Amino acid sequence: MPDVILNGTEVNTMCITVQSPVNHLQSHGILRQKCQKVHWTTSGKVQGLKSKHMKVIVIIEQNTDGKYFAFMDNDSLEFGITGFGNTVEEAKSDILLAYGEIKELFKAEGKPIPELEFEYKFDVASFLEHYSKVLSLAGLGRLTGVAQGQLSHYVTGRRKPSHKTVEKIEKSLHNFAAEISQVQFV
Repeated sequence: MPDVILNGTEVNTMCITVQSPVNHLQSHGILRQKCQKVHWTTSGKVQGLKSKHMKVIVIIEQNTDGKYFAFMDNDSLEFGITGFGNTVEEAKSDILLAYGEIKELFKAEGKPIPELEFEYKFDVASFLEHYSKVLSLAGLGRLTGVAQGQLSHYVTGRRKPSHKTVEKIEKSLHNFAAEISQVQFV
């Protein structure tokens, strides 16, 4: 029995599905909001592999059910991996587990696989929800100049921030982080 059915396709946890060389999410027709389990696919792109170490961006988004979905934003590799969890930490752990399993598979098949370094990026709604225990929307509103009510709309998905607003929030948080990193207590 499959763990989940995605667009009519039965998917077991950590299943391997050989696909044509297209984006692994699109290859299954997966809507991020509908993803339920960790899976990964292979697509035959490793032949041009030049580096044994590379940095890959992992996007973290919150599903409509409140759970988190992490996926690689890289089409240059032979494989794509995703992670899923009730928390951001669980989704990150899941993607690392999937990577470990695909490394084992490639090793057993004698295929090269690069050592990956993951850089995590959030969509605004997922970031706000994930850090809501340490950053209140009221405080974040004061910090960024974006109204608390507007931030609330982003968290609930009622609205999506414009590119300009995303940059404003990101710049404000980076400036705040730089300021906090200079704090010294006596």
